[in-house]
Amino acid sequence: MEIVIEKEKAITLLNQEVKDVEDRGRIRVTSQETLEEALETRKLIKEVSKIVDTKKKAMTDPIRQGLEEIRGFFKPYEERIKTVDTWLSGQILTWTEKKEAEARAKAKAEEDKIKEGKTTMEKAGKAIARAEEKVKAVPIREITKLRIIDESKLPREYLMPDEDKIFAALKEGKKVEGAELYKEKILINR
Repeated sequence: MEIVIEKEKAITLLNQEVKDVEDRGRIRVTSQETLEEALETRKLIKEVSKIVDTKKKAMTDPIRQGLEEIRGFFKPYEERIKTVDTWLSGQILTWTEKKEAEARAKAKAEEDKIKEGKTTMEKAGKAIARAEEKVKAVPIREITKLRIIDESKLPREYLMPDEDKIFAALKEGKKVEGAELYKEKILINR
């Protein structure tokens, strides 16, 4: 019961502090006096932001830590299951590829028999169908995937620059073709 009351008090105080910021935040800077007021409001914003962040962390950190512990607990089981699934999938695909090759060979052999007059179209069709049924029993889907063969040959539009590395190089005084450092003015918190 005490925790609920404390939470309600905290929410009420937080609402009031944020409302104060909102009320003061509608300042139009048109004179030295309103400039000072705006700067003071920014200080208040920084203080209230710290309060909000502290309260948020107090509530979310235990949840985050709990989630990490739960994920850590289940990770070895998930990895073991995935290992078995990967191995079995490989075994199934290998067997299916073998059966597909056998079905192709059977179809070729039946075509040859038809050409040589050793069997009828109907008998050959049935033999081919039986061979193909063994392959169709396994649910397989073919998907398209990407493999980068030679990164140096990729067109520029598919390259992603490492901005942190470029920034560090330029800060060290190195020249990086196609990039530069520039200055931008921003307000600082006092």
